[in-house]
Amino acid sequence: MCNKNSDQPATVKRPGSTGYVEAFGPGDACEFKNMQLVPSGLFTRGQDTQSDEPIKNINLRGFYIDPKEVTNQDYAECVKQGKCSPPKDSASATRSSYYGDDKYKNFPVINVTWEQAKAYCLFRGKRLPSEAEWEKSAR
Repeated sequence: MCNKNSDQPATVKRPGSTGYVEAFGPGDACEFKNMQLVPSGLFTRGQDTQSDEPIKNINLRGFYIDPKEVTNQDYAECVKQGKCSPPKDSASATRSSYYGDDKYKNFPVINVTWEQAKAYCLFRGKRLPSEAEWEKSAR
C-alpha cells in the first residue's frame, strides 16, 4: 500500500500554524528506496493538556517517510543546484561553523524554514509529511 501525492488532499495544515498551504507537489514518495512504510490504521493524536487540540483517534492511510534527517551534505546539493536557499545561519548553538563545514556534512541540516524544507522535498521529488503523518511516524 502506498500513499501517492495524488491521493493527498488539495491543501494541508502547515505544521505549527493555523493557515493552509498549496498542494504537496509532484512526486510519489513510494517510488523511492530506503523509505519506511508507516502502515495505515488508527493512532492517538495528542498527549497532554497543554495542547489547544484535544486528544483524539485519527485513521490514516499508509504512507512512506524517510527514516533519517536530511544531512548538511544532502541539503548543500540542493543549494548547489539552485533549488534551495542556504540556511539562515551556518552556525549551531554550540558550533560557530556547522553548515558548510566538512566535519559536520553528515549531521542534520538546521536553521531552515518550512518553505526551505518544502523546496528541498520538491527537489528530491518528495513531499513534507502532514502534521498527523509526522506525529504518527514519531510515535
